Amino acid sequence: MINTLFIKFLKEKRLDKGYTQEYLAKLLFISKSKYNKIENGSIEPSLTLLYLIYKILDLDINKIFDLVKYDNNYHYD
Repeated sequence: MINTLFIKFLKEKRLDKGYTQEYLAKLLFISKSKYNKIENGSIEPSLTLLYLIYKILDLDINKIFDLVKYDNNYHYD
């Protein structure tokens, strides 16, 4: 299950940069469809892809897990 706060955060940060899903997907060398599925929570990105997303959006990868502890919908399975 994908963290709902992460999905909202990812979209917000992408929009803050002025990037479309298509543009970010090109930077990541993936299809727009695959990126859309990540941002909509249908699929989880690999750790490598997640790292690249954070680098491209100039986000601090060390703070990624902060979103997990604040999301009441997240389940530790």
